[in-house]
Formats: sequence, structure tokens, C-alpha cells
Amino acid sequence: MSAMIRGAAVTRSALRRGFSSAKADYDVVIVGGGCGGIGAASQLLMKDRGLKIAIVEPSDEHYYQPGWTLAGANLLPMKSTVDRMSNVMPKKVTWVKQKCE
Repeated sequence: MSAMIRGAAVTRSALRRGFSSAKADYDVVIVGGGCGGIGAASQLLMKDRGLKIAIVEPSDEHYYQPGWTLAGANLLPMKSTVDRMSNVMPKKVTWVKQKCE
């Protein structure tokens, strides 16, 4: 069985693990806080600042993978491709720090 969080399906096991413990109501739920997930959230917020968006991402670190090619060619220090997830998460997005199963 699944529940709906305004358009996103969430499994019953995810609900038991606390995903909706705060009675969360989101317009959009994005799974993954990589460049794609963060970019999608940012683009959506540029279109509509009133959207309630959650990003489900368990990691504390964000890796800018496109920079790895430049780091491999010694054009960019490898350490510059890693940042704290809290530094790159859009401010108006709720970070749900857990895994999806």
C-alpha cells in the first residue's frame, strides 16, 4: 500500500520509518540530492517560489561529478568537487535525510 504526498507515491514502509512523521505535505518529492535533483528543485522554484519541495538524500556530502573529468586532467583540485550537502541544498527545500528503499 502507498500514500500520496501531493502527487508522489510513498510506500507504507517509508511512512513507518518517519517520512511523514511531521504530517508533511509536499507538492514535489525528489529522490536524490545530486546535481540533477538539486538542479530540478532549483528550476521548479524559479518557476514557482510557492512550491513545497522535499529532496530525499541520505548523504552529508555532495559530489560535483562533472568536475571529476577536470580533476583527472589536473585542471581542478579534486577537493573542490566535494561540498557539504547543506551548502548546496536550495534554501526553500526540505531535506529529508534518509534512504529510499
